Amino acid sequence: MRAGTSKITINPDSDVYLSGFPRGRKSSGVHDGIWVRCLSLDDGKNLLSIVTADLWGVLREDVEKIRDALKPDDNRHLLLCCTHVHSAPDMLGIFGPDSKTSGSDERYVEKFRSAVVRCVTESRLSMKDVSMRVATGKPNLKVENFRNPGLVDGVGLTVYFAEKGEKRVHSLTNSIGPAVLSSEDNRLISSDWLHSFYSKTEKQMGGIPLFVQGSLGGIMCPIVASRTFDEADKMGNSMAEYVVGNYRKSIEVHANEIAVIEKAVEVPVENRLMMALSAMGTFRGKIHNRRETKLAVVKVGPLTIATLPGSVFPEVGLEVKAMMKSPHRALVSFANDYLGFIIPSSKFDPTMYEERISLGRDVADILMAEIGQPLGSFLVAGKLAEPRSTERSTQADSA
Repeated sequence: MRAGTSKITINPDSDVYLSGFPRGRKSSGVHDGIWVRCLSLDDGKNLLSIVTADLWGVLREDVEKIRDALKPDDNRHLLLCCTHVHSAPDMLGIFGPDSKTSGSDERYVEKFRSAVVRCVTESRLSMKDVSMRVATGKPNLKVENFRNPGLVDGVGLTVYFAEKGEKRVHSLTNSIGPAVLSSEDNRLISSDWLHSFYSKTEKQMGGIPLFVQGSLGGIMCPIVASRTFDEADKMGNSMAEYVVGNYRKSIEVHANEIAVIEKAVEVPVENRLMMALSAMGTFRGKIHNRRETKLAVVKVGPLTIATLPGSVFPEVGLEVKAMMKSPHRALVSFANDYLGFIIPSSKFDPTMYEERISLGRDVADILMAEIGQPLGSFLVAGKLAEPRSTERSTQADSA
């Protein structure tokens, strides 16, 4: 296995509207850097690039433009995942001053897309032989589910990629870690607790760390003394200590094969507000009565990663993880698109906040059914199947 990494700051060059919290928050400066980070893996046949962006969400339309700029072929796969930061530029358009005014700055959107292309390219050029290790555990973070108290998927997983001699150890951590510790009064660009997590992990391990969110819908909020940058630093340091400490407890795994299934899926849209915002151009995504999105399932040796395009409720995330047959499993939210909250139909309540930022009650059930097919195809008679690299599904047409 070969791996390469890169990171690039994506701070805006001028004041922009910030995503998350009430609309109309305009930035007044930068507290710390926000980043795109890329981990590329190559088994000699397939090349996979996993990108994390310190943004609230990114639309499929932007991901496709990035893919086109990279000119990918059948053995080059891209996962673009957001850390769901609430103090980063509005990439969707829905956080402007009013419902008729987009909050997105197209100059910034183009800067972001260019940064991702450069980051992926640099990571692919920096490939080195690595060993792969995996560790699971529960980060020392107190997170509460205000929608369904007590239901939290608190299990974290970190994959380590160590260069020869362990001079540099890169990492990919999957857990829930709401990046909302800066308050809604904040006007400074920030990656929230991820800033201190990145800094401390890089200092102690030498490599580049990436973080991908788990089942964060619900609403999940950290239990802290105050919503301040000091508390964010404490949380980031705690997560760094967890990742660094778990490396000593990790187990080496053999990962000579990478398999990827990327699947296009259509879901019905019943959220009339989102359709109206799309028609006005406030929301940058194309939404009519249906929305095409993309799912992905990745297998790297004994590790399976499944991605969903939005804020996944823990009920959904836990069910998807239960479908996986691998000993090491990760469910990644906010990947390759943003459909809002992904809510199980049995819990869908139109009077609640999350439903107002959801495309509809059937979305979660369709996505779970669709992702179950590639998850099941990875094992045939106990062996790794040879999946098609890309599928298109129209099963949702009958939903």
